Amino acid sequence: MIGANFRRALLAWTLPRRNESIQLRGLVAPVTIIIDRSGVPHVEAESAPDAFFAHGYLHARDRLWQMELNRRVARGELAELFGPIALPTDRVLRRLGFRRDAERDLAGISADGRQVLDAYTAGVNAYVARHRRPIEFVLLWSRPRPWSAIDTLAFGRYMGWSQTENLPTEIVRRQLAGQLGADRASALEPGDPAAHVLALAGLAGASNNWVASPARSASGHALLANDPHLYPRIPPVWYVAHLRSADGLNVIGATLPGLPGVVIGHNSRIAWGVTAGLADCEDLVDQDARAVAEAAVIREEIKVKRKPTVIEEIRVTADGPILNGALGIPADGPAVALRSSLHDGKASIDALVALNQATGWAAFQQALEQWDFPCLNFVYADVAGNIGYRMAGRVPLRRDGKWAGTVPFAEMPASFNPDEGIFATANNRPAVPMRHALASDWTDDYRWARILQLLRSRPRHALADFQAMQQDVTSVPAQQVAARLARLAPGDGLAPEVVARLRRWDGRLDAASPEAAIYQVFRIELVRALYRELGEETVLRVLGRGPDPVIAPVTAFFSRGSSELLARLDQADESVVRAALLAALRFLGHLLGSDINRWCWGDLHRISFQHPIGLGVPVLDRLLQLSCGPYPIGGDADTVAQAGVDPWNPFTATAFSVSYRQVFDTGDWDRGVFILPTGQSGHPASPHYADMVSAWRTGEYRSLPFSPRAVRDQAEETIQLVT
Repeated sequence: MIGANFRRALLAWTLPRRNESIQLRGLVAPVTIIIDRSGVPHVEAESAPDAFFAHGYLHARDRLWQMELNRRVARGELAELFGPIALPTDRVLRRLGFRRDAERDLAGISADGRQVLDAYTAGVNAYVARHRRPIEFVLLWSRPRPWSAIDTLAFGRYMGWSQTENLPTEIVRRQLAGQLGADRASALEPGDPAAHVLALAGLAGASNNWVASPARSASGHALLANDPHLYPRIPPVWYVAHLRSADGLNVIGATLPGLPGVVIGHNSRIAWGVTAGLADCEDLVDQDARAVAEAAVIREEIKVKRKPTVIEEIRVTADGPILNGALGIPADGPAVALRSSLHDGKASIDALVALNQATGWAAFQQALEQWDFPCLNFVYADVAGNIGYRMAGRVPLRRDGKWAGTVPFAEMPASFNPDEGIFATANNRPAVPMRHALASDWTDDYRWARILQLLRSRPRHALADFQAMQQDVTSVPAQQVAARLARLAPGDGLAPEVVARLRRWDGRLDAASPEAAIYQVFRIELVRALYRELGEETVLRVLGRGPDPVIAPVTAFFSRGSSELLARLDQADESVVRAALLAALRFLGHLLGSDINRWCWGDLHRISFQHPIGLGVPVLDRLLQLSCGPYPIGGDADTVAQAGVDPWNPFTATAFSVSYRQVFDTGDWDRGVFILPTGQSGHPASPHYADMVSAWRTGEYRSLPFSPRAVRDQAEETIQLVT
């Protein structure tokens, strides 16, 4: 193992200087940046363009390597960095065409949006020009190219697609129908079989958000909570920042390195949070010979580290890029194109800038009317005591299977000041009347039902109550499954102790719970027992495994696995259920020992925060100790504190997990709190690289100061950018 002193020295060599004062071109006036004790920067600028310049500078300062990876993903240029191992991923990404769409976007952005984009880009490049490259570039013998507006727009499109995509489920359902026939494939899912085969909607992401009105708040002011769920990584997906300018900008919250503006957070008047809307925004469309013949042909050159350049020939029809030869779609089969709202819509930069500066419900809706992708559920709270909900995004209208325009913004689901004084979303079917069929595959509503149960459990809530809710690991489907299993008679290998345990269990998926471990393994064993004759590949698909572990890892089978489990459990013969439970007990006994009291869900269910270098060059990851974990963790995909099981690697918690938490009281923004899974900095030698891991795991939070006085009270470092 590499020496600890050498490791520290090597990693520290590229750290940015503390408390620096630096002269930079591109600023109109000096900018002061205060870094607080959590590593959160608070920008104080004279103008909004200068604030966004500083935003770009800060993203590059703390997350330049992550930004490099983000743009390479969006452009399909990973193989140039990691070699042939990344070539299959690049081929898919080039077909999806995020860079090509970004080039079109640039011409359609408003003058104000372009000013923000240019200022941000200049800030990124100002940092790169005056500082050492991060250690990852050194290790991979690479240097960052200048950042461009196209990089920002391409990454924005990729991020939007990752939260909107129906593609994995489209592909898997098509494969199942081809293998089993439409009727047998539909029978694998609960609900209306015809709807599933025809709609082919899928899973994009997972998150929770909720709001409470002043009448339901202990402080007498509206409250808002949000926790988006994404794949765990180090550095984390989000970067928290505060942008303030003398000409009116004042916004704080979670940002995405590579994009200007706050995606989730609050300004001085309103707060908002998001979850994936899971609308059906993509279709696989069969192409006839004429469409293929008339398709545009694009030759993409993919550079591969230490290997010859690869030419990828891409055909793009009126419906979109042809996918044959990628993601398990046969190269020699009938031509299939991806029709996606992502390819039709415009970049959301203008919408994001307007959202950051919205001052009330009307301005909030005007900002979201410009929001084309991804389709998201926005919850809202303001200082006047209003709360609301609005789904925003470009959702296609279909007539006879063909796209015929998009759902008008005014006809998208919405609610303002609901009578009950609360509103929540958790990727479920929106709890409001809908004029259009937006999807058929929303996530099981168990998380949403649990959130409502907790919101209704007391007349008024404090911030601490919302924080406790975000840590909740009670599973509604686990309670129902345990009640059914507890009806089994002991005997024939089933010990009375097991039945008694299940009868007493409250459905909490604590990391230390033996019952949680039994429940989770039983889920898989029951699916295996029911579908064994269809083959292991079909079983894995029913468990939610997508067509590709990187680009398309999960499907709607994953998001609706518990409703399917309960439906099949009610229909299954008792002997099959008993056999599945006994198989689960044998598995756990073999893996964890014979003493059931020592079985722990967290011994199976562990979370790691992996550095991207570990995916391409694992030896460097191990030598330099860049990744964190694994750690035992409770919960699963149905608990408010989500920690979804990875269908590619059971029972690890790497499908979806909490990537950021925020809780705000609109009556006092300085009482706002947040937490990241690891830390603010992307530099492994920084004290803020992984300083939040322990707090995130134990349910603690960091304060998020907003007023100038509160910011200065928490100041740890000051940066001066001067002209």
